[in-house]
Amino acid sequence: MAEALQVSFEDRYVMVRNSEEAVRHVSIPFVATHMGEQAIRVLKRMWDEGIQTAPRNATPRQLYETAYGNWLWTLRMAYDLIRERLGEDGVRQFQDAQLRALRTEPGVPGSYKLLRTFARGKAFKRAAQEIMREFDWLSPVIVEELTGTRAVFGIPQCKLLEFDGTEDICNITCQGVYPVWLAEKYDVAIDTTRQGTACTHIVTCVD
Repeated sequence: MAEALQVSFEDRYVMVRNSEEAVRHVSIPFVATHMGEQAIRVLKRMWDEGIQTAPRNATPRQLYETAYGNWLWTLRMAYDLIRERLGEDGVRQFQDAQLRALRTEPGVPGSYKLLRTFARGKAFKRAAQEIMREFDWLSPVIVEELTGTRAVFGIPQCKLLEFDGTEDICNITCQGVYPVWLAEKYDVAIDTTRQGTACTHIVTCVD
């Protein structure tokens, strides 16, 4: 079945911009609580050093690419500062903070819950498609299988790993935080396997 998921650059841009704002929303209070106000100033200076501006009259793809680089930089600098000041325990606490923040976002609509009651397979397909969209802005997704009980999608070449210093984002956020959040949101199971710069996600129903 393998085929590329079709998500517009306009939609990808909106998702990555929202994600960068979410990083700031989580990072600033976390740093304030664990390191104090001076550390917030340090973090903001680190952010300012790497933030890019899209060119005038930028295309949707250019807007997305610029925002993507800014999201990576913002999250990477947060991880770097937290690890430097708080060590691995601080990184784990920051991971938990990201997950708690995502859990406060709006849940699935009532129509999905109703569909899940009366047409479980159709509801699962819809959930799997939404999960794939959530991953596609991170890196282009290839849909390998999609049935009423199981979905398999792959990322043949991880986009974020093309940037320096992004192992934390791959290992902690993409393989840790996002799958847990999305599995809870849609009441499914998500298993992720990484092989080098590629990964495969298997989504299955939960009885």
